[in-house]
Amino acid sequence: MNPRARLLRLLVGVEIAVAAVLFGLRLNATCVNTPLVEQYSDSATGREIASLPDQFLFDSAAKFRSLGQVYLAFGYFSKADACLRRAAEFEPSNAETAFAHGFCLERLGQIDEAITLLRRAAERGSARLADEAWYHVGRNLLRLEQADEAAAAFERAGESHSPSVYQRAKLLVRSGRADEALPLLDRLASQVPNELHVMQLREQANRALGREIDAEDHAALERAMPGLKLDDAPGFLSAVRDRFGLARDVAQVNRDRQNGKHAAAAARMIELIRDGTGWTNRYPWLLQDAAALQLESQNVAAAKPLVDRLFLEQRCPTPKAWESRGEIEFAAGNVSQARDAWEHALRMRPTSDVHLRLASLDRLAGDAINERRHYALAGQLAGIELFRANKIAEAHRTLRQALAIDESLPEMWFHVGETERLLGHPGEAAAAFRRCLELNPDHPRARARLDRKP
Repeated sequence: MNPRARLLRLLVGVEIAVAAVLFGLRLNATCVNTPLVEQYSDSATGREIASLPDQFLFDSAAKFRSLGQVYLAFGYFSKADACLRRAAEFEPSNAETAFAHGFCLERLGQIDEAITLLRRAAERGSARLADEAWYHVGRNLLRLEQADEAAAAFERAGESHSPSVYQRAKLLVRSGRADEALPLLDRLASQVPNELHVMQLREQANRALGREIDAEDHAALERAMPGLKLDDAPGFLSAVRDRFGLARDVAQVNRDRQNGKHAAAAARMIELIRDGTGWTNRYPWLLQDAAALQLESQNVAAAKPLVDRLFLEQRCPTPKAWESRGEIEFAAGNVSQARDAWEHALRMRPTSDVHLRLASLDRLAGDAINERRHYALAGQLAGIELFRANKIAEAHRTLRQALAIDESLPEMWFHVGETERLLGHPGEAAAAFRRCLELNPDHPRARARLDRKP
């Protein structure tokens, strides 16, 4: 036999052997029974998750890690546990698999094993993953009422991991060591200014030390907003959920909307809310958003049946639904019905936009007094929103502009006083608080500001 024929036979034999091995691997690959996703999610997500095992021909770490993370993200914890255990058999040193598995076992109440896996992830993973893993170790130790061990875990998460620093400060305050907690809280206050949890804990620490709470701290606490992510589950899981079905499509709609492609966004939204897509399982307000998008695109004809559906299908239509109904009635020339709808929305939830719409109706009706009042109320709400967002200079400017339209609103004067006070104008602040009390003698916060010692 010549060498060429011998080589050809050898290659054919190798190919047959490889094919036999692959066939055996495929034949023995684990058949994963997917959960009943379509019963609890939209149909597109259900189909995609149900077909996910078919993307992997053979058993591998990637297969079971991917399936485990997806099942974890959608709340199928037992199936996620099974898949992540198989993934760990293939890659026992993989830190991300260990972290996801520990995260999963937390939710199944298997705390001891979760702690073991999270420690493993912290020891083998990147610096970022290690910080998050130690934070979860601390949280689980707290569930076991092991406060000292939890504090040590939070400390290992590092000084730059703000949630862990906060937990350390909280444990110190609870254990009667508030003086040690204050430096941590001061550091957090510089990292995450005007953060509600930090400011509340700092006030609690000062009270524990018998210190009088400063008036400025009280005022700042009123404007504080939660910004410290003490539970990272939404971010960790949403990164997976957002890759599937309706979540992915809604994200694309929002991107189109942000980029000014309102017509494309509106058309895509109509496709998402067609019957049979199961959208109500995931996004109960999607119909309302679809109607608003049509109105943004100036497509009133397409918006009307959507708004009609809102009132038929919702036993208690939202303020946004009433607002959309008002826009449709106004576009049809039904001014009286538009006013009724917008006033209904206003009673449910006052917003600047609705006041501006009512002001435009008053202008058409030649009612200058109510027109000015609605413009002033729109400015008041916009100014208060800026004030609560700690944009004091912008709030002051907006409120002063609204005050030039209508000086008869006591709440406006109170917030003007607050902005003047925070901008370092005590005389102007006191004058504003006094004017507020002239208009409303029973305004408690204005009275408290005037009665407070400098």
